[in-house]
Amino acid sequence: ELMLERFGRDKKYDLWSSYWQAKWFSYLNEREKALDLLEQAADEHHFFMVWIKADPFFENLHDEPRFQNLIKRVGLGN
Repeated sequence: ELMLERFGRDKKYDLWSSYWQAKWFSYLNEREKALDLLEQAADEHHFFMVWIKADPFFENLHDEPRFQNLIKRVGLGN
């Protein structure tokens, strides 16, 4: 939570992209926020989206239909 607060205050951080925010919200089990941000990252064609299926930060989202759709959307699933 402190990390999100710090990044939110200081916009100079490159890590404050929708993808990185999603990682931290997922870690905090804020699933809806994390999925919203992952969808935004997909819209932005964020480079790291190719890793969402293997990223341990997103393990708690694997059972979500929205996450499964994202996997298909970025070309990582059927």
